[in-house]
Amino acid sequence: MHIEISKEVIKDIADKLDCGFVCYYHIKNKNVVDIPEFAFDDPEQEEFWGNDINEIETNYDKYVEIAPPSSDKSFIFMEQFIETIDDLTLRNRFENAINKSRPFENFKCLINDSGDYTRKWFDFKNEKLMEIVESEIEAYNFKIKN
Repeated sequence: MHIEISKEVIKDIADKLDCGFVCYYHIKNKNVVDIPEFAFDDPEQEEFWGNDINEIETNYDKYVEIAPPSSDKSFIFMEQFIETIDDLTLRNRFENAINKSRPFENFKCLINDSGDYTRKWFDFKNEKLMEIVESEIEAYNFKIKN
């Protein structure tokens, strides 16, 4: 079976992963169903996400699941980004921030007040998320269409 997925769909999935959604790509009809991670464990979310969860559970074999990166992987992304910072003082501040307790919170506070590096971080993170999506897609021998 030859399946192609466009860069636009890959970017859309990456954006949803960034918001904490688990995405399911339907192999035949090429639709994407996205469900927040928290919805699976919260019975109160049934009215909002119940139909989508039921669809996925009933037809799981017809979908490719693409989940957000683990916290370990997200931490590696932060470390990799910090390595790209050419301002050594700022780089040291980031390294110190992620080596304390609550590294994600510390990083977020620092990045939101870092001028041009704020945009660079979001671009960097988006690129990493797109790589995750592409990797999942390629694992199923799908082709990426430009």
